[in-house]
Amino acid sequence: MAKYRIATILAEEAITAAGTKIIDINLTEPISRIEIKFDVLNASYSFSASPTANVTKIELVDGSDVLFSLSGFECQALNIYDRQCGAMNENCHIDANDEISHFGIDFGRFLYDTMLALDPNKFSNLQLKITYALVTANADAVSGSIEVRAWVFDEKKVTPSGFLMSKEIYAYTCAAENTYKYIDFPLDYPIRKCLIRGFYTGTQPCDSIKEFLIDEDTGTKVVMEWGTEAYFSFMIGNTWQPIFELFQAQVSTTAAPFWVTSTWYWRSMTLGTVNAAPATWVDSTLVADQVYLDSTAGSQVWGSCTGYLPHHCFEIPFGDPQEITDWYDTNGKSQVRLRLKAGSNGTSGTAQVVLQQLRPY
Repeated sequence: MAKYRIATILAEEAITAAGTKIIDINLTEPISRIEIKFDVLNASYSFSASPTANVTKIELVDGSDVLFSLSGFECQALNIYDRQCGAMNENCHIDANDEISHFGIDFGRFLYDTMLALDPNKFSNLQLKITYALVTANADAVSGSIEVRAWVFDEKKVTPSGFLMSKEIYAYTCAAENTYKYIDFPLDYPIRKCLIRGFYTGTQPCDSIKEFLIDEDTGTKVVMEWGTEAYFSFMIGNTWQPIFELFQAQVSTTAAPFWVTSTWYWRSMTLGTVNAAPATWVDSTLVADQVYLDSTAGSQVWGSCTGYLPHHCFEIPFGDPQEITDWYDTNGKSQVRLRLKAGSNGTSGTAQVVLQQLRPY
């Protein structure tokens, strides 16, 4: 009996320019996961961003009702925290080779969660919208492809009670260091987790966001309060798994940057080459989202990077992520708000806030 199947939502389709792909979801079986594969053919050895940056927005909508809305960076970070998997990119930083990125929409706590899944029969006009570019990571690229598949329940009949809905609820440019920003959480659905992204390229997240606080009813009750550096120290011993990422790159005698998923300064590198010229990790400046590599005579490098904080994102789980009744129920609260304190990047930093909520049918 085929209890499950992997359905093709969009067969591999060539792309030659930036755009937005709109795909009708015509499946009738409950969907556990949707996965997007985005492939760009490099046309030079010059790279200016992570391949993740090529996908700027992923949305799942039912008419005007938004069920999922994240950037590529936010989507991958959420996947890594939810799945406790490695990085989501197949990094091949070499001319005339494919640079592949994956982006998942998980509707359950885990793959084939029988209690939480997207039931297309509960909606009337489901559409997946993917906004992308070709040249963000490799400015000379001229071609690529996009493909979408869904992991669905087939002969196994399930009746999910709801699904996980993930959205960016707020984004802004930080103000001067030590200033505060208050963000109201929605009070409609229980919250499974929150992601806070403190972004400025080349710096770690705490340089943009140095502190966060969550309170209820205009400060009557403080739910949690952390400095982000202290929070990191506690979470790596209790919850988070290191992110392991493989990559290939062509390096020269001049140190050049290659982008990685982990963005905390504390990380490790392993390097090997396919010829006699050794490669060197020139990371004396500890650039958070990049590694600088060079070689005595130019080499193709095969290596790995292990670290934490995918794409500048902190995860804040609310209770046991596998126990639905344990999540943060904001019903009955007059206000729940997040307070973020700007770090040393000041107005150079940006912040994004993502919520993953339980949406019942």
